[in-house]
Amino acid sequence: MSAERDLSVLTDIDQWSRCRHTATAVFAGPGDTGGIQLTWPDDVLPDPAPDPPERGGLAFDQWGHAFVNRGPDTTHVWRHLASGTVEPFPAADPGRPVALAIDQDQRLYAAHAHDDEIVTADLWTQNRITAVAAGPGQPVDLAVVGPDIAILTDEPAGLVWLRHGALPGPAVLLGPAAVSGPHCSDGLVPWRLAAGPDGALLVLWRHPAGREALICRTDGTTVLEVDGATDLAVTPDGTLVVGRDPARPFRRFTPRQGAWREIEPIRADEYDGGAIAVSADGAVGYTTADGVGWTAGSAAGYRANGTLVSYRLDSGRYRNRWGRVLLDACLPVGTDLEIAGLTTDDDEVAQPLDPAPPDRGSVVAHPDTLPPPFPPATRWADVQWRPLYRRLDDSDQTYEAPAAGSPGRYLWIGLRLIGTGAVTPRVRAVRIERTGHRLLDYLPRAWSRDLVAADFLHRFLTPAEGLLHDADQRAATRSRLLDPAAVPAEMLPWLAGLAGLVLDESWPEAARRTLVAEAYPLFARRGTAAGLARILEIFLGYPPALIERWRIPGEPDPAHRFLVYLRADLDDDRHRVVERILREHAPAHTSWEIRDLGAGPRVGDDMRVQANTVALAGALGTPFVLGESALGIDGLLGGGPPFSAGPSLTGGSSLAGGSSLAGGSS
Repeated sequence: MSAERDLSVLTDIDQWSRCRHTATAVFAGPGDTGGIQLTWPDDVLPDPAPDPPERGGLAFDQWGHAFVNRGPDTTHVWRHLASGTVEPFPAADPGRPVALAIDQDQRLYAAHAHDDEIVTADLWTQNRITAVAAGPGQPVDLAVVGPDIAILTDEPAGLVWLRHGALPGPAVLLGPAAVSGPHCSDGLVPWRLAAGPDGALLVLWRHPAGREALICRTDGTTVLEVDGATDLAVTPDGTLVVGRDPARPFRRFTPRQGAWREIEPIRADEYDGGAIAVSADGAVGYTTADGVGWTAGSAAGYRANGTLVSYRLDSGRYRNRWGRVLLDACLPVGTDLEIAGLTTDDDEVAQPLDPAPPDRGSVVAHPDTLPPPFPPATRWADVQWRPLYRRLDDSDQTYEAPAAGSPGRYLWIGLRLIGTGAVTPRVRAVRIERTGHRLLDYLPRAWSRDLVAADFLHRFLTPAEGLLHDADQRAATRSRLLDPAAVPAEMLPWLAGLAGLVLDESWPEAARRTLVAEAYPLFARRGTAAGLARILEIFLGYPPALIERWRIPGEPDPAHRFLVYLRADLDDDRHRVVERILREHAPAHTSWEIRDLGAGPRVGDDMRVQANTVALAGALGTPFVLGESALGIDGLLGGGPPFSAGPSLTGGSSLAGGSSLAGGSS
């Protein structure tokens, strides 16, 4: 059996950034990993250039409703419900706000530039709370930072904090604090403000009549220069989204090792230049002439082809024959990937290729450390590009090819990416076997006496030997075939067959593995409510409620019948799987019925939402509130200890002390 081979690996962003790039970009992966793809050119500015935009306000609450001063009448704030209904929100009037924000307690803040006020309204009750002056400057934008609101002002430029204390009462206005403008840039004014997940603030400075725009920290340090920027927002994962001129794509940047890396832009059709904001689920919305729009997919148009040349890799042995190159890559239809290799035993490299950083996304962890040299320019010009091979039985997108035919201690790898303009190939990792096979040692010496013939024969045998090598490695770990958590996915049906199971491929893979692992305990409980509930829980991901109908007073014909309550609405495919589970595993003498509860709560033992009780929404679609909890939003009644609703009274009895909403009345 062949031993495991040492590998040289290219997978970190730092490694990719140190390679030589031509029309390629680096993208980020989990942790410090990354990959390469074709780069994209900047979009073309319309001619003539658009006029400077007018600021607008946009914010999202936790229910997905949008608040915006666009639509039927731009002098008012309008609420766009998730259902599509548009209705006025008079609590934020009067006037046309230049910025809107919603804090974690669902309070709406509207910055009115005409009277320099910040109007606060409660989204639970839809009532106006108060209005405070933001002076001495004019408010231009708002940002939520934890429980507080940061207010960006102009004339003079500054930050004002609207801070909520630990005790009930009105917010306290603190400030102003000075905001430093970008250095050596005259004529720019504070335009927009954004807060990251860590609370760090970024200020967009823009020329009021031009296109120059800089994104800076509050101390004036310039972070990015984005021509024509109109607004900015930060998503929950830390991605900075920058809106530009109307109808132009949004540019995006991710933080990495103290720098901002640009990633693919996203489409923003019909953007009017007013405002952008991030919803509770992380989606990016923006203002349009009619109200609200949403970003949709990549707006990048990629280069047709590009190349990458690695820095020199060292095997540590002269006259070494390198093995295979294994690439984890994604090749959409119409794209392709080619490879080239060059070896040498020379320690010194004469006239190497000049360095060329990636077009976008470069992050070098240690810029003071130089990478190994690139290949000689004259020799690299003569390399032959070869296609890669992908096995048909490989569930992962792993491609392979011989590293190089000629022996040598050092190796350079080249990758040529070929795209369609609309899509690009992506390479996530490259693994190079430092030592190749030794099959030539077992063949007649006459077959490899000639160096050219030996190189060809080594390359010719590499794919077949790679199959044998991988088979040996799998055989060394054959014990994994009996472990449901570690067995390869393609072998999971075989393992299930040993336990007498036939798996349903429509189940998630994790659920199928759990089902196989618990097969024998489930066989022992087959036909019981506990066994049926466990099978449903494995598939659904949460425990359903199985209730025999004789427990519910008033249910007709309750004998040998039970109800299955599902907490979340299921699509048709998952609903059919649940029905199939019940047909196969419910006792033969019983009948059953499925009832979807959606997100509705369960109150008491005899009240069941959508079973015998209907919960109606409050006026204008507002949630029902007990104390400071909203049913169906951030409050769940039942399934745990008695729920305390605070000092509220219903019918003269205290919900906190006189009644238990989880298990009946006390």
